[in-house]
Amino acid sequence: MTQVDETRIAKIEEEIIHELKTKTPQILNQELSQTKRISSMIDRVPLRCLILRSLGRSWQAINEASQIQNLNPQEYQHLLKVIANDLKTKGLLYEAARVESKIKIPFPTHYPFSDSFKN
Repeated sequence: MTQVDETRIAKIEEEIIHELKTKTPQILNQELSQTKRISSMIDRVPLRCLILRSLGRSWQAINEASQIQNLNPQEYQHLLKVIANDLKTKGLLYEAARVESKIKIPFPTHYPFSDSFKN
């Protein structure tokens, strides 16, 4: 996937999340439950991550994404990058760095406990 494609995809995902956030958590949780019917993990996981992100449940989205870490490393990296960006947007820079460290983006050395996150 090229950088342009990733940027376009991220923009579309942001628009979808914005729309999903207009729904009640109850509706989103029902939709999340319905995704269990999708048999393909490669199709199911990104959709579940999108819904979890719209619910503000970043760490659950990361756990969900880990299911495809070996099946589709490129999609896994994309999911973690967008989750990290969500966290940065919320001002949760330390949490974003923790997520990025999972995909081998160096943890800032000036952050507390940075030695714990060396790759």
